[in-house]
This record gives sequence, C-alpha cells and structure tokens, in this order.
Amino acid sequence: VLADDPPLRRELETGGLFGAREARGRGIGSALKLHERAWAVEQGVRCIRWAFDAADSLQAYLAIRRLAAFARRFSPAPESPDGLAEWWLGSSRVRMRLEGGRRPPDLADYLEAETPKLNPAALDARDLPVPCDSPGAPQRSLALVEIPPDIQRLDAVDGALAKAWRDQVQAVLRDAFQRGYLATDFLYLKGERLPRSYYLLSHGEALLGL
Repeated sequence: VLADDPPLRRELETGGLFGAREARGRGIGSALKLHERAWAVEQGVRCIRWAFDAADSLQAYLAIRRLAAFARRFSPAPESPDGLAEWWLGSSRVRMRLEGGRRPPDLADYLEAETPKLNPAALDARDLPVPCDSPGAPQRSLALVEIPPDIQRLDAVDGALAKAWRDQVQAVLRDAFQRGYLATDFLYLKGERLPRSYYLLSHGEALLGL
C-alpha cells in the first residue's frame, strides 16, 4: 500500500518475514529486505513499515539492529503483540548502518554507562529466562528492555513462560512508547550460561536523522 502523507513522503506497508526455523540466521531475511529497499527507492518511497514479533530476538535484530529501522508503536490490530518497524530508507541513520560506517555501541557499552534495565530477567533451574515481577518505567533518556533470546524455543519448551514473556514485553514497550520513547537499537550479548537480548529505548526523535 502506497500513501502520500504529505507529498514527497510516500510510504509503503509490507508484510513481515516468516521462514522455517532451520533457515533462520542465514541472512535470507536481510537480503530480501535490502532488495525491497532498492525497489522502493526507485519508486520514490521514503519509508517502509512492517509488523514484527516484538518478543522475537531474531526479528527484532533484523529490523532494528541490522536494517536500522525503529519502532514507536504496535500494530494497530487490537491487542496485537507485533511491533511496527519504521524504515526511513534515505535517513543518515539507515545509510550509515547499511554502508558499514562507525561501529554502533554494543550492550557492553550501555552497561558500562549504567543504562537502566527496566525488566531484568532471572534464570530458573532449567536455565530458562524468567521475566521479572515488577518492571520499571523509563526515567532517563535511555533504557534497556530485556526479551528472551529465543522465543520460539521457549514456546516449544514452556508455552506458559513464553506467554508471560510476550505479555511483559508488550506491556513494557507500550508504556514506553506512550511516554515518547522509541526502540532505536537491539543489543545481544552471549553470556556464560545464556545469551541476553535487549531493546535500547531512546527518548524522542531528534537523533534519528530522518
């Protein structure tokens, strides 16, 4: 769907990417989105939007870390668990990420800067991540929101725990979006026992380079 809103700001809404579990992590989704970007730029499109599973670390990594999209709202469907990625194709943010410019900060950088975690997880006896009981609300310009590193595996092992994670991620992000925060990066750290995955929330649009 192409929309003029206003003139010279043509926008395109596309479907999400879904693939077999064994094909994930091979760069197929990235290649498809980059092909889509090239076509859209030729058509004069400035922004592509698509829904992605906000609790799925691979989908979030592709949209927000790899492609430099961001999210500030959920899909308009009632109670949808899907975030809505916004990919401003010609922005300096996107161009720098795709051209492989300066390395973006990683999770270690934000932890060293004492960026607050709104919902730090614990590990249970099975080494599965468990959402915290009382998530906080963002107070500073930056904050971290944890999500499980592999929600599909969690769905297969413990569906109730996976649902608890989906509910918490949706609640924390919806609250942050309403307060003017955006999910502007996605961060991954391979821990000694379990990888950890976080959204980086930033307040306001000033640094997006749209």
